[in-house]
Amino acid sequence: MSALLQILYDKNVDALLIGNANYRRYITGFLSSFGVYVLTKRQQYLFTDARYAIAAKKYCKRQNIDLYIVKNIGEIYTFLKENSIEKISLPLDVTSAKEFQNLKLEGFSISDCSKELSMCIAVKSAKELQKIKLACKITEKSFLAVLPSLQEGVTELEIAGLLEYNMRKFGAENRAFESIVAFAENSAIPHHTSSTKVLKKGMPVLLDFGASVDGYMADMTRSFLLQPQENTFTNFYFKVHKLVCSAHRRAQNGVQIGSLACNIDGLARAVFGQYAVNLYALKKLQKNGNNFFDVDTLLLPNQQGLSKKYVKLESFFTHSLGHGLGVFIHQSPTLSKTSQDILQENTVFTIEPGIYFEGLFGIRIENTLVLKNKAQSFMQIKKNISKIE
Repeated sequence: MSALLQILYDKNVDALLIGNANYRRYITGFLSSFGVYVLTKRQQYLFTDARYAIAAKKYCKRQNIDLYIVKNIGEIYTFLKENSIEKISLPLDVTSAKEFQNLKLEGFSISDCSKELSMCIAVKSAKELQKIKLACKITEKSFLAVLPSLQEGVTELEIAGLLEYNMRKFGAENRAFESIVAFAENSAIPHHTSSTKVLKKGMPVLLDFGASVDGYMADMTRSFLLQPQENTFTNFYFKVHKLVCSAHRRAQNGVQIGSLACNIDGLARAVFGQYAVNLYALKKLQKNGNNFFDVDTLLLPNQQGLSKKYVKLESFFTHSLGHGLGVFIHQSPTLSKTSQDILQENTVFTIEPGIYFEGLFGIRIENTLVLKNKAQSFMQIKKNISKIE
């Protein structure tokens, strides 16, 4: 709570007001769909409704939080006014326009503490790290449990359901986010919505999913071919897969305490920048599925003198390298081209380079990591799995 009090004093306000469920759980340990946490210089309060009265008592007693059971948000505003709370700070990045407007109409003076709260949750305690470690362990166990079901005839939705069933079976309270299962050309859509697409031999498979334990999240992606055939498509896939693994390894090895996030993103992009893709050959592959040209025609070392039909492989890496996670699946730090975030000891983040060819395949490889003296992966399953027989 000391960090929250510091925010309160730095913002020179009468109270911090936290309505977001993730932040409330981070502060109090208590999860509810309705509630508001209020911190003043003298006391902390939790407001919720009668549905949560019994469950909330033990959390509030443990942390010396005054619990108030209310019928609606208006009763909270009345309490604030009766206690001479006029200036409040809240995280506007997770505050609805309606909530903000209501507070303004009630006459409160509002400031934003989004950045300060984001910094609070970026560095993890030993207890938080244990929860994330367990979430990652459950995520990996679920992946291994689902592999035997990846057979011809299964759909994306079926595999997504099996992943989420197994995460619950192994102890997760929930999925961290909607699981992404993508077959064939669907894998080229970074945030594909799992569908009734049926799996066949030789198809690419991309699985992006994670478990949640006590509100703390894991995130993992693996990409591979199912029973690959001997052809240009397969050879091209394997070559790109190897480069995505290299980009992941290069970025992870480059992380140090104090690293600038944009520089780590740049390390991965530099690996892809060393190669160029033949757009003419790529279009033929997209149109015909398999052609009789060598894979080296598709992908060459980037060098001066290449014709205009070649473009850097880097241009097919269309998103940021990674993101922080914890009680939110996306939080500080952000690992992107422009991010000025500084990577600190005990921050948790993902590294997830990806290459996407529309109509063909996408390959993304992602681990959840913690920064100690170097970046350490919570995931133990190898990154370089490129095929399932």
